[in-house]
Amino acid sequence: VNGKKDSITVTVPEVKAENLILNKNITTIEKGDTETLKATILPETTTDDTTVVWSVNDENIITVDENGVVTAVAPGTAIVTAKCGELEDTCTVTVISTLQSIILNKNNIELEAGTVSEALIVTLNPSDATVDSTEIKWESLNPTIATVDENGIVTAVAPGTAIVRATLAGKSADCIVK
Repeated sequence: VNGKKDSITVTVPEVKAENLILNKNITTIEKGDTETLKATILPETTTDDTTVVWSVNDENIITVDENGVVTAVAPGTAIVTAKCGELEDTCTVTVISTLQSIILNKNNIELEAGTVSEALIVTLNPSDATVDSTEIKWESLNPTIATVDENGIVTAVAPGTAIVRATLAGKSADCIVK
């Protein structure tokens, strides 16, 4: 002003990043689906580099991209790590595969009364469904004609027709026994 100058030096103090927090520390994802994890660096006014580097401990179960998008590859559990400098947080991701149906190895059996057939065998669809296949419930809808034990072994009792049913996780499959 009027040929005179003055100046001042302004020093902005560095604000160190103190924490990295993920929006989730535990999550479950269906095989084939994705979920985006969000990392927050605190304080928000930090002057540090806030680049987040993502990694996983088992890429056979999940993958993660540079934006925190987790893709479920196969059933199991893996850990995603978000890291910024020395700061980090993790999220445990469980991948499930929902049972769509169950299939029996035989749809029809013909037996003579008093004989035992080979065991009926259940196949899961999809084969990697996240269920406990030891919890298959077997039942005969007409046990006076045919019975079935807890292992799926059918026994013909008397002449006639019966339906043997396998049930698992709300899904069922039938075999007609004559």
